[in-house]
Amino acid sequence: MQFYRRFHDFDVTFSEAVNAALDLLEDQMSKATSNYLIAEAANRPVGCIFLSAETPTVGRIRLFFVEDAYRGKGIGARLLGDGLSRARRNGLQCIRVSTFDQHPEACRLYESFGFERVNSAEMRAYGRDMHQRDYELLLGGGDA
Repeated sequence: MQFYRRFHDFDVTFSEAVNAALDLLEDQMSKATSNYLIAEAANRPVGCIFLSAETPTVGRIRLFFVEDAYRGKGIGARLLGDGLSRARRNGLQCIRVSTFDQHPEACRLYESFGFERVNSAEMRAYGRDMHQRDYELLLGGGDA
């Protein structure tokens, strides 16, 4: 969370949102359609991704993060690819994710995996005026 305060000037409400996502993670850890992956380097965690089902066929990416020192090394792409593979095996047909225009690297990563932007909205979040970017990826196997 220090990364987002330091580089994006997010306020304390970001910590509250992360805590709510962690509570959701705890509630959904035992569900077969949920996946939480951790990337390690130098014997410590350096990145993570959590995918949870919103419906029996639609999942959402939450808590996707790679430490600054490890960005640009393919760790995020591997986490995302592994998470999407697991989502397919678990029968999810569509994956959704939301991010902000302050994260152009995340937007490019999602687009490189075939995610399509389905919405863009101005909003005030975490003490900042931003544009939220909502993406969706159809995994196949029917309508989402």
